[in-house]
Amino acid sequence: MWYLAAPVMLGTLWALIPALIAAAAIIVRTALEDRMLQAELPGYAAYADRVRCRLLPGVW
Repeated sequence: MWYLAAPVMLGTLWALIPALIAAAAIIVRTALEDRMLQAELPGYAAYADRVRCRLLPGVW
């Protein structure tokens, strides 16, 4: 959220472009890491079934 809020607070909307790219990279990295953990870490798949929201509560 900070990546997206900082450009608005500072009044430079052009900074939203790299902020959106950084936020997208973090989301992609998180999804890839979750997939790797489910494949390689025993018990993580059961944990992931119990805990549905890992990045944003109520969203993902």
